[in-house]
Amino acid sequence: MRYPHFESFYLMNQQGVQITSNIVNPAYRELISSEGRNVFRGTKPYFRVVIDSGHVLAADMNMKDFTQRSRHEATSVGVGR
Repeated sequence: MRYPHFESFYLMNQQGVQITSNIVNPAYRELISSEGRNVFRGTKPYFRVVIDSGHVLAADMNMKDFTQRSRHEATSVGVGR
């Protein structure tokens, strides 16, 4: 696989609204939808931790494992203020 480091990701604004479509690893295009733009995710725990603390979150976890593979990776989410 050319890009083994991610399955998909997206960007959110400070209100918790997804501002991009899902950016999907080419290897998973048939499994993961690219839809998601304008979805409100402001109540998600990963978002609340970042907004409430104002810091970057880095953890050995996946936000959601779309392909149901067992693995641990570092995930980082940053806040622009």
